[in-house]
Amino acid sequence: LLLPCFTQISAEEKKGAAFSDSSDIFAKKIVDSKLLVLVDFWAEWCRPCYILNPTIKEIKKEYKGKLNVIKINIDKNRQIAQYFRVVSIPSIFLIKDKSVVKNFMGVRPKEVYITAINEILNSEKKKDE
Repeated sequence: LLLPCFTQISAEEKKGAAFSDSSDIFAKKIVDSKLLVLVDFWAEWCRPCYILNPTIKEIKKEYKGKLNVIKINIDKNRQIAQYFRVVSIPSIFLIKDKSVVKNFMGVRPKEVYITAINEILNSEKKKDE
């Protein structure tokens, strides 16, 4: 999935979004990021999302300066959730250079996310060498 500039979505598509929808703000953060981005799609009513939250916080802390973490509430940001075709939460997307590199549905062990992040970061290092 390649991310265009999200603000190019038509007015017709935006009509379906909730008034308070800030999807375009999140999309801009994703598209403009020079770092790898971990996007966590969640909702307040989602128990597995709360189970995963401490893991996401640990990853954010451990990869500070190497990874941007963005949490997106699907109820408040329906437009971007629809764009990513989120059908189950939690859903985690790893995005680099406007492209989804990996995605995970449901709660996974921390090591699964760490392994994927390290693979992506290490492949970047190899490109730079």
